[in-house]
Amino acid sequence: MALRIFQKWFNLQPWEDAEYILDNKNKKFWIYWPDEEEDVAKIRLFYRGFRSGYVNVISENKPRLTLADIYLPPKYRGRGIGKKMMEELICWAKENNFKLITGAVVPRDEITLEDLLKWYERQGFQVYEAKPGKHQIRMQL
Repeated sequence: MALRIFQKWFNLQPWEDAEYILDNKNKKFWIYWPDEEEDVAKIRLFYRGFRSGYVNVISENKPRLTLADIYLPPKYRGRGIGKKMMEELICWAKENNFKLITGAVVPRDEITLEDLLKWYERQGFQVYEAKPGKHQIRMQL
């Protein structure tokens, strides 16, 4: 109980050897890989003891990795966190011999499709329209 309170107040390291990313305000967001023993990465971020974002992927058939979902609550957006989560995922995918990351682009919350497509392009993805109104992303690793 006391540890949880200290994590909330001081954003303490939640476990030994915990990795983190820094946002553009130099705040630490702790990275948790809950399924490291599996061959599919799932990134969970924690800030002050609470879950603050995630990335889910699916390995349908190696060497292809499908980005299923990436999410940050609105209060953490625009701080470079999503970009750093994506960098972590890309690094993990390369280390695990994936050659391609694909996914569907589906806006939610107040994010527009146009903004989301631009964001994926800035991360290095090719964006294309697979069917009218259905956008996809693709990155060769």
